[in-house]
Amino acid sequence: MAGLFWSWFVTPARTAFWIGLLSGSLFFTIAYSWFGVTAASLVGPYGFVTVLGPAIGDAFAFACAAAAASIAFARAPGILGAFAGAAAFAIAEWVRSVGMLGVPFAQIGYSQASSLFAPLAAYGGSIFITFIVGSIGAVLASYAIDRTRIARTAGGLLGIALLTLAAYAFWPARHAAPATIPVSAIQGNIKQQTKWNPQSFFLALNRYVELTQAAQGSHPVLVLWPETVITAAIGDDDALAARDVPAAQQVRERFGMLAQTLNTTIAVGSLEVSRNGLHNALYFFGPNGMLEEIYRKRQLVPYAEWIPAGSSLLKWFPYLDQLGRQVPGRDPSVVPVGPLEVAPLICWESAFSDVVHDQITRGASVLAIATDDGWFGESAGPYQHAQIAQIRAIESGRWVLRAAATGVSGIIAPDGHWTQQSGLGEQAVINGFVGPPAPTLFAKIGPWNVAYALLAFYVLALLIGWRWSNVSR
Repeated sequence: MAGLFWSWFVTPARTAFWIGLLSGSLFFTIAYSWFGVTAASLVGPYGFVTVLGPAIGDAFAFACAAAAASIAFARAPGILGAFAGAAAFAIAEWVRSVGMLGVPFAQIGYSQASSLFAPLAAYGGSIFITFIVGSIGAVLASYAIDRTRIARTAGGLLGIALLTLAAYAFWPARHAAPATIPVSAIQGNIKQQTKWNPQSFFLALNRYVELTQAAQGSHPVLVLWPETVITAAIGDDDALAARDVPAAQQVRERFGMLAQTLNTTIAVGSLEVSRNGLHNALYFFGPNGMLEEIYRKRQLVPYAEWIPAGSSLLKWFPYLDQLGRQVPGRDPSVVPVGPLEVAPLICWESAFSDVVHDQITRGASVLAIATDDGWFGESAGPYQHAQIAQIRAIESGRWVLRAAATGVSGIIAPDGHWTQQSGLGEQAVINGFVGPPAPTLFAKIGPWNVAYALLAFYVLALLIGWRWSNVSR
């Protein structure tokens, strides 16, 4: 990052913009290369768009950050300009990571899930980690430009070090209450190549039932299945009839009987057909054998689960009919499960800190992430997504139960470490424990306030620079 900031600081804002666009295009093309592992085959010869489209789009975040950093370094006095440049980078990263068109992967903050900077997420989230890591690079870049800034550079780096040490020293997760509530995650390891075949319906059904029965000895209060392991809407008779299933009621009764036999709540990843359309959903079957709650995915994957511009505007694009036609849920619900208040999260939406924070403010005590990272094979994708779950645990101070179709599944403590973890590409039954939250500052203030604070800092740095230049005259 020092080299990146150096290239922005030594050039005018317009030139820095183009440098940022070029470097961002390269960075995101590499970082998003796993997007097309399976999805590219759905659009045939246009598969390269699944990587280049998001990469070039997000490269504009680098470009805008570069221009803003160039302006800050030129106008803010001393090392303040370097810190303002880092703030601009963090703000640009946040802007590209929110909203229905946001792509929150490849954040600098996420890469630090197991580093010395991880505790900072408890105070300011992943965006704050990005700001701190970026500040180190920016301060070093400013020194490379002007070697007389030895004292200021040392002071800036010392301040970052002291802040990081203080974050660790006062980190609530270091003194979290012991985990005593048993939970389980099921990883059936059914590959994408077979999962969506109609003949695989009973394969998934029987395998997940058998694996769930194997968890009985641990007496879990919650058993979490991955996203869409049941590939037909279990609440819709017509959808199941297409899979040669006599009636949807029979499938639901089987899940209900399983939950009742184990005296647990089972969260089943499937689909739901409502009057609004098709939903990616989690069905919660309680210990009484009844369907108690349906959670509908709120944050859909653009151009995969839904078409942002509307299919009528994209009719020219081949194979568009193979992409999703799902509709988002609206309720950031929290599901009571025994002593737990569970925040259900389905795949993509676990990467959005604002989406998760909505459920934290509604009293969630545990995050339950059901995902299907099998789309990305054995690439960096499943590992990067699992790393994001670690940051969500640190930000919120909550335990995380994660069930992934092919991995990585497990249980994450509020300090971000895995207490239980499966490998990639294996069948697994993860049994372990979760506990009460370790309250964090970030859980109280939320990601938007951190972004506003960084924006205010950037503007203040420019105002100080403007005032400084007037006084100098």
